[in-house]
Amino acid sequence: AQQDSRMAPVHALMRRQGVASLLVVPLIVRGEAIGTIGMDSLTRRRFSEDEISLAASVAGAAAQALENARANEALRHEKALVDALLDNIPESIYFKDLAGRHTRVNPVLLRDMGMAPDQVIGKTDIEVYGAEYGTQTLADDLRVIATGKPLLGQLESRRTRDGNVVWTLSNKVPLRDATGQIVGMAGITSDVTGLKQAEEALRESRERLKLAIDGAALGLWDVDLATGETLVDKFGLGYLGFMPGESAAAVSYTHLRAHETVLDLVCRLLL
Repeated sequence: AQQDSRMAPVHALMRRQGVASLLVVPLIVRGEAIGTIGMDSLTRRRFSEDEISLAASVAGAAAQALENARANEALRHEKALVDALLDNIPESIYFKDLAGRHTRVNPVLLRDMGMAPDQVIGKTDIEVYGAEYGTQTLADDLRVIATGKPLLGQLESRRTRDGNVVWTLSNKVPLRDATGQIVGMAGITSDVTGLKQAEEALRESRERLKLAIDGAALGLWDVDLATGETLVDKFGLGYLGFMPGESAAAVSYTHLRAHETVLDLVCRLLL
């Protein structure tokens, strides 16, 4: 080491402080030296085996402490990311243990339920939502845990305390530890009530339109000019000369073009 130029600053410091002997032990973490720890003496001497062993033990403990500090910092960083996700994503997110009890939920779930954390944490869906809704969702939770298979795109409905019906779309996955053992499940649930209401309104609108058209005995047809596919209702079939009950599949664009009525004018306008 006396000939190693990298030790020149160390030797200069030793001379200034009157150090005659120095023992340096590396701090090893995962096979990589991340620093050193040392013992010095003001007299020139050889360090004993006990002193070397003590220095090695201290170095090992220090290296482990530094590694733990790094790991804890990484965990704090990851926790901050998860917290940011849970606090800001607009869907309900929840984690549950092997018995289906909530271990963590995000603010959106608490807000939608109008509950405090202590009213949800440690409880199953039956305890939180009631048996009518919770029995099936708890069964789904336990099935995900038992089989290890995700449950995706599960459409569910429940009645709120004020009597309104809420529609949700849930995705649930098993949670595993570092050894691959299932330790619980996690889920994310989206409120799709607005979409279901719009879908229902569209269905009702179509039904009302159909009733109005049937009542007026109007013939309707729809032609896909790209494929030639033709859709004709029962009154339209009658106007085209088809017998009652005859399949609309028998109607082709040729039939429509050959029918010399107002229908023919419409077909010409479509071209």
